[in-house]
Amino acid sequence: RGFAAGAGEDKPTQTKQRQQPPAAAASGAAAAMAAATSPLSAPLAAPEAARAATGGSGDAPRVREFRVRRRNQQHSPKKLNLIAKLIRGKSLRDALVQCQLSSKKAAKIMLKALDNAAFIAHRNYSMDPSRLRIKICDVGNGPKGPFKRISYHGRGRSGLMIKNRSHVNMVVEHVPRSETLRHSTKLIPRWGAERAAGFRR
Repeated sequence: RGFAAGAGEDKPTQTKQRQQPPAAAASGAAAAMAAATSPLSAPLAAPEAARAATGGSGDAPRVREFRVRRRNQQHSPKKLNLIAKLIRGKSLRDALVQCQLSSKKAAKIMLKALDNAAFIAHRNYSMDPSRLRIKICDVGNGPKGPFKRISYHGRGRSGLMIKNRSHVNMVVEHVPRSETLRHSTKLIPRWGAERAAGFRR
């Protein structure tokens, strides 16, 4: 109750209010003004901040390895695995040269995956493509259901022809300059025109 009974008349009670010190009030007002004037953080600003923290040089990126996938490739896993064994454990430069010098169709599919890995490393993680190594390269079975065709045989018979598809899973790691990365070839891979910008060969 805000009033207390007195001698014949009602008198309002006096309530004491706590007063903040001037230093605390000034700091609170400054914090409120800074929060009102500061721009909102965008979700796409985090990669730019991480790239700016590394200096954009790629010498010490925060992400050591990343994954590259190519799904539903129109080729059999058995034939793609021959090229996967050839480039597994090699540097990205040697893997590109091996795929470019091969005449197999599977080598062209792997070449697209390697070219995509070099582009992702440079654009998303600011890595130097000359310091990349193929850590894991696996080939798995793809869908077989909707790619069936009729195979006609002699004497009025017919069979079922299955068009095999494959999934390519690749893990590419960045080798720091403190470690040695050996190249088994002296050839320079042919980079695409849209990928060559900013790459050190």
